[in-house]
Amino acid sequence: MTVVEWPNAISPGLWPFRLAAPEQWSAVEPDEGLIAFLGPPVDGFRANLVLFGRRLPEDLTLGEVAELALLDGGPHRVVDPGIDQPAAPGGLPVAVRSSGTVVDGREVRQIAVVTEAPDHSPAGLRSVYTMLGTCLAGRADPDESTLTSVMASFELIR
Repeated sequence: MTVVEWPNAISPGLWPFRLAAPEQWSAVEPDEGLIAFLGPPVDGFRANLVLFGRRLPEDLTLGEVAELALLDGGPHRVVDPGIDQPAAPGGLPVAVRSSGTVVDGREVRQIAVVTEAPDHSPAGLRSVYTMLGTCLAGRADPDESTLTSVMASFELIR
């Protein structure tokens, strides 16, 4: 028998990361994501951010991952704001998409920001992180600012 520890060079697992959320937001364990944050209740809704992480093949672009994350929620339309960026020196590549959808009869806005770690397994898989933020459409101005601030705080621990 061969004893294998995980993660390892063949299956490196996800890179560790850190994320900064406002103090009044609650961290929770989501059903499918790695971690989620819930804002304080406003108008019977809590703005939220869910962070997902998966090992994905190189041929799936970050923009495609962002669009797929939004399509899971059944959006009215997916918008590409044109701010996708390749990895800058010392930075991470990023793809951004947004959408409008209806959740429990309420109009919401969603923002998906996707990035990846510079780890590639022998099979060409890499760590891909999707941050999906949701807020009421009527509160998009204050809540989107908070969501994008949390998303911008994402960093890999090297």
